[in-house]
Amino acid sequence: MRNLKSYWDEIREIRSGLPEFVWLVAAGGSLVQAGSGVAARLLKAKTHRLATEDEVRVHRDQECAWNRQQTEQRLRREGVVVIAI
Repeated sequence: MRNLKSYWDEIREIRSGLPEFVWLVAAGGSLVQAGSGVAARLLKAKTHRLATEDEVRVHRDQECAWNRQQTEQRLRREGVVVIAI
């Protein structure tokens, strides 16, 4: 029972140093956003690490580009053409 208590004490300690939501990088390199409770467990298990600001910025830029592309394709299917001025 002592190991379980120390495990959760460590999780609470890690969680106390995290904001409410954090970006993590999985071992395969994919970015995920998680709440501090889940993030603390993943960091303790060493399956993920905290993402750098650059990694988050690149991810958001890629996500914005993908969303813009999807919107343009949807509009084209609906017969609307968007012309940049």
